[in-house]
Amino acid sequence: MAGIVAGKMSKSNVLGFVGGFPVPDVLGPANAFRWAHAASIQNNVQGHLVDSWYDPGKERDAANALISQGGGRAESMTDTRRQCRVGEEKGVWTIGYASDMSKYGPKKHLTSFVLDWAVTT
Repeated sequence: MAGIVAGKMSKSNVLGFVGGFPVPDVLGPANAFRWAHAASIQNNVQGHLVDSWYDPGKERDAANALISQGGGRAESMTDTRRQCRVGEEKGVWTIGYASDMSKYGPKKHLTSFVLDWAVTT
């Protein structure tokens, strides 16, 4: 769904994806984001992997790099709010990961993947 939302909001047809390590748990959602976007419009999804689950500096650098390459919308699968903050600063729509990130990009946050690890029976 995030890819569709991002695709519908894109003016440049270029989306950015910042991820942690190149492992299936990151590559799967990155590809889903890309292909959902492709289903809604012609696309060119670019990505940066930061080789860390928690490195705010690398995540900020990766988000800035994607935006400077024309990424009009950005999504991340890292464990910090950096990407949402960069989007807010640069005026680029963002999608958060793991929890509601709207408070870190109140004017430029589209939605977030919200993980619910509550035990269900």
